[in-house]
Amino acid sequence: MKTFLRLVAENLKERWGADLSRVTVVFPGKRAGLFLSQEISAVSDEPVWAPRYVSIDELFMRLSGKTVADPVTAVTTLYRLYQELLPEERRGEETIDRFWGWGEILLTSRTSTSIWWTPTNCFSTPRTSTS
Repeated sequence: MKTFLRLVAENLKERWGADLSRVTVVFPGKRAGLFLSQEISAVSDEPVWAPRYVSIDELFMRLSGKTVADPVTAVTTLYRLYQELLPEERRGEETIDRFWGWGEILLTSRTSTSIWWTPTNCFSTPRTSTS
């Protein structure tokens, strides 16, 4: 039985030939691109220009035109806002050291949730081979 990535590699080769430089493949993370490259190599008997690989996070950043704050800035900003929202007598009970772990989780969860709630009509029609 062929793996999913083997089927994708065969489909890409069939549709685009040896020049995949105009193809962008979107994965949930970056690691899968390595495995797809291996599959493309396995189904090709000639040198192949590799496609571009992007993660879903990178795709959404490119489409939105926004930049992502570095993790330190994001967590410290979230901590500051959290402290401002607390009643005055409770401020300072939660140190930034104790807040840090769940602050990172909260920001990561928010990013993932934003991606999955994005309307699908924000994407253009997929490009097809011209050959």
